[in-house]
Formats: sequence, structure tokens, C-alpha cells
Amino acid sequence: MKKTFTLLALALITMSSYAQRSVDLATTDIVSPTELNSVTVGQDLRTAWAIDVVVTNQGTDSIFAGDTLLWGALITDTISKNTLVALPSTFGQGQRLIYIPTRDVPPGDTLHFTSNWTINRGVSVSRDMWMTFVVQTFDSEIEAETQATFTDNVRQELLVWYDVKGWGVSVEEVVYNNNLDVYPNPASTVLNVSILHSSFSNVSIELYDLSGKLVLSENNLERFDNNYYNLDVSAVDNGMYILRVKHGDDVSTTKVSVSH
Repeated sequence: MKKTFTLLALALITMSSYAQRSVDLATTDIVSPTELNSVTVGQDLRTAWAIDVVVTNQGTDSIFAGDTLLWGALITDTISKNTLVALPSTFGQGQRLIYIPTRDVPPGDTLHFTSNWTINRGVSVSRDMWMTFVVQTFDSEIEAETQATFTDNVRQELLVWYDVKGWGVSVEEVVYNNNLDVYPNPASTVLNVSILHSSFSNVSIELYDLSGKLVLSENNLERFDNNYYNLDVSAVDNGMYILRVKHGDDVSTTKVSVSH
């Protein structure tokens, strides 16, 4: 009888040591950023991305210091619906960044996800963007959330990604640019052309003067890198031009200027 009781006690201790905690994460506020601002660094554009997001533990058990949480973030163009920035860059493949809490977070308490990044791009025309933030647990001691409880792990907020001049968003300008981003504008030696589509094929770039004369033509896919193309305009005369980019069956146009 004593032996049976001892075995039962050991079994109960073992079961309790492996009991999973019930944690229900919810992204309750995106404090920062409320806007993004493009800046010029040499011939390139850069954007600071300071993230401050509030996550609440809505479960019945605590998050412990040292637990593993996963998170990711996206910046998506509201017009084209294309993702311009992803953290991590492999977000689309299901990968996430790791966050380790430094303190316990009891039920009802919050923690701040803070992180500072530099985006190696900007926008030549101010645009409305969606910022999406997602968080989840990743620990064997925490039971996996169901689809029903996971819904509030994701939060979206609208923000403006401003150009270097800080001008407001113009719907007409965004539609005219039609999924095309170019910088610097005016350009002196190199015009960086960015196609805001997630995929593209059969890409050609043409530069016309205002009389309709073809000044420059490029069709070299090997020089594209993550939908970017560096167009050499060092031999092009100063002035205003129409940039025409054909990608697949789509054609995008925008005005650019060259000034040496």
C-alpha cells in the first residue's frame, strides 16, 4: 500500500511538472510608429523604424522571465496591397524574431516589444501604409493557442510613410505612380527604380523626354535585386522625363527629373 501511494505521489508530481500553462497573448496597442519618414543618405533613401508595441497576457497563467515569444512585423502599401518591408525578411516563409521577457508577466499585465531598425529604402511619394504586428508563444511549457484565441495576436494600424520633403499623401499622385517608386528625384547619376509588386517578369525600363522621344532603354533582369534596379542616367541631359516600366502585362509610369 505504501509503495502504491509513493508511486501515485511521484506520478502526480511528474504530471504537475509537465502541466502546460495557459497563456493568451493579445496585441493591444501599436504605440510607435505613427509615421515613417524618408531621409536621404548620399544617393540612397533610408527610414528609421522605431517599434513600440503593447502585448497583454489575457491567459490564466503567467508568462515567465526566460520564456520564448516570437514576433514579426510588416509594412504594406494600402494601394498596391504589396508588402514593402518585412521583419524578418523571411516572414512570408513563416519565420519570426525571438523575444525573451526579462520579467514575469502575470495575467492581465502587459509588456512592451521595443525594437529599432533602419529600413534601407524610403518613398519618393508619401503613401498610406498598414503596419501589421503579430506575436505568439513558442515554449513547450505553454499550451498552443487555438485559432479562436490567436485572432487578437495580430494588430494593424494605419500610418503615413512620408517622402523626404514630408509632403502629405496625394491619392492622385499614388495612382499615377502605379506601384512604382523612384529616387532620388531629381537624379544626378543613378536613378533607383523600385517595383512595388512582390513578383515580376519580363521587365523593361524606358525613359522618354517630354516630346515622346525614347532616350534610354534597359531590359536586363539580372541587375534586379529584390525588385530594385539602378538606372544609369549620368549620360542623360538635364530635364524632365517620363519613366515607363513594363513588368509582365502591367505598365507603370511616373515623372522623373535629371540634374547633374
